[in-house]
Amino acid sequence: VVRPRRPDGRTRWRFAVEGDYMLHGAGASTVDAPIYVSDLGGRLYALSADGGLLWILDALRGQEGGGSEGPVAVGADGTAYVGVNPLGEDVDLVAVSPEGDILWVFSDPGAWSIAAGPAIGPDGNVYVVFHGPGGASAGAVSLTRQGSVRWTQPGSPAMFEHGGIGAPIAFGASVPGGAIDQMNVT
Repeated sequence: VVRPRRPDGRTRWRFAVEGDYMLHGAGASTVDAPIYVSDLGGRLYALSADGGLLWILDALRGQEGGGSEGPVAVGADGTAYVGVNPLGEDVDLVAVSPEGDILWVFSDPGAWSIAAGPAIGPDGNVYVVFHGPGGASAGAVSLTRQGSVRWTQPGSPAMFEHGGIGAPIAFGASVPGGAIDQMNVT
């Protein structure tokens, strides 16, 4: 539901989702591009820059589950990447076109949740960190924009989270003034 407001210099519009709440803020690639938000029920919403609803997608794809995990990451081409947690063993990363079509799904059968990400790296690839028991998950994963696995790193010890779902990922230089060459979970 879009509710027009009197401009007060801060809020241009508000949008109410169907779910109980959202765990993360919105994602967009540029100021005038669609804005993507995901709710706890696993729905991904695309909104125009002025707050109009463009489409809603069930990122759980008809499955029962815990809904969206992690922030929505948006690539330069407008593709949205959202994590969802269907009931059962899999945790999924879903890539969605700007038109609302599912492009691909990456499933980690050993994961319990998404510990960090997804995020778009400075190289344009997709990064996410899955959490699973005793190193059973893929851990840190890098995927191409087409959904192909570039690498996985389960970690030693295994990647783990303490209550957070989808912590932000930042990219930086491992040495001051150097090239951006490392992924940091914030």
